[in-house]
Amino acid sequence: MSWVEARSSLQWRWIQWIQVIIFGAFLPFLMVIPETRDGVILRRKAATMRKEMRKLAGKASTNASVDAEYRARSEVDKPKLIDLVKVSLTRPVSFFYGPQIRKRSKFAKALAAEEERINTEKEVERQARFEKNGQV
Repeated sequence: MSWVEARSSLQWRWIQWIQVIIFGAFLPFLMVIPETRDGVILRRKAATMRKEMRKLAGKASTNASVDAEYRARSEVDKPKLIDLVKVSLTRPVSFFYGPQIRKRSKFAKALAAEEERINTEKEVERQARFEKNGQV
C-alpha cells in the first residue's frame, strides 16, 4: 500500500478503499476453499453415512441403531459448555503465570537492574569529575 501513500494526489481515504477492493476481489476465493479441519470433515462424513444407512435400512432397523453406529469422535467426546468456558478463562492466566513468562520477566528485571546500576555508576563518575574540576 506504500504506492498509494507515495502519490500525493491520492488522499488518505484511498488506502482504505483500495484495501476494501482487494479484499472484495479475494472474497470469492475464500468462499470456495474446502474445509480442512479433521473434526468437521469426519462429522460431515458420519452424517452422510447415517443418512445413506437410513435410506438403505428403511424400517428394518431403528434410527437409534444407525445413529449410534456412525458417529464421529467429536460427536461422541463432546465436552460440556462449562468445561470449555473454564478452559477459555483459565488458559490465559496459566500462560501469563507459566514458567516461560516468569523466566522472561526475571530476565527483564535483571536487565533493568543492571542498566540502573550502570547509569548510577556513570552519574557518580560524572559528579566526581565535576567536583575534581571544581564545577559543582
